Amino acid sequence: MIALLTGLMLTAASPSSTVVCQVGSVALHDLLKVNSSKEVDTYYASPIPDRPDLLTVCPKLKAELPKGYPIADADARSRAAVHAPAPGQQVREAFIYSVGVPEIRSDSKSAVVHFGFSCPGLCGAELEVRYIRTSKGWQRDGEIRMLSIS
Repeated sequence: MIALLTGLMLTAASPSSTVVCQVGSVALHDLLKVNSSKEVDTYYASPIPDRPDLLTVCPKLKAELPKGYPIADADARSRAAVHAPAPGQQVREAFIYSVGVPEIRSDSKSAVVHFGFSCPGLCGAELEVRYIRTSKGWQRDGEIRMLSIS
């Protein structure tokens, strides 16, 4: 009985999936600001298959992925995972981007979204973007912040 009550309280306190997907829609458009390189192939994929990302929580947003961000296939994943190229072998680099599930703050007026990418040569990064709810809908608040890079 206590577990049931706790679950109901958490459900009531958590933001609706509609709000999460609204923020996610705006965040997807910021992928173009996170990635400025035209020299590599770009893809979208969940970084950890067992952990939800934006598109597992809001599958309809797949239709809103920016042009040039197809879902990563096995070839893209293998090209992004090359840590040291073989001598004489030329492989076009692949960068795989992901967008985390928006974290809606308790006031329901602000949210934080984590972006990530992986790329060849043990490279990758995690970025954070803050969004606020305005009279015109959700908008990015400030600059994209780099949290880690390798």
